Amino acid sequence: MNAPPEYAIDTARRAALESPCQKSKRGVALFNRETADLIVRNGGMYRTMIAGTGFNGPPPGFICDGSEACRADCGKFCVHAEVRGIRAAGILDDVGDLELVHVKVVGGLVVDSGPPSCWQCSREVLDVGLRGVWLFEQPVDRTAAPGWRYYTAHDFHCATLMHCGIAGVPA
Repeated sequence: MNAPPEYAIDTARRAALESPCQKSKRGVALFNRETADLIVRNGGMYRTMIAGTGFNGPPPGFICDGSEACRADCGKFCVHAEVRGIRAAGILDDVGDLELVHVKVVGGLVVDSGPPSCWQCSREVLDVGLRGVWLFEQPVDRTAAPGWRYYTAHDFHCATLMHCGIAGVPA
């Protein structure tokens, strides 16, 4: 498992392009690899492979204006892509087989999204019981090109807490 499937990456990229955020366009797609492989073999529809999508941005009725104040409080003000994606997939009884692919888009292209850094989103991923998260990120040694990295939900939350300097990270 070196990367999420192309259809999931493309769906998350298209979701990110819908983001009205002036600071950072993010998108997610939740998918079940086993179900998707079965659907593909049986000639199923593309959209049935995705359980939910989401993009970051302000709640309805609010506008991202790109101002310094908006950028400074973006993380507190906007709804994150992960939350919207999980809500969209929330109609499912069991999300334990779902993986989430998260992308950051600049100029329509997927770019390094950075390490896990939002404790609210990582907490949500772990709490709902997703299988794991894919991020396109720069390796720690910084000598290699960015690439896809998979985290189990538990490891994703722990890595996020460590990155945020939050004490009490479980083993």
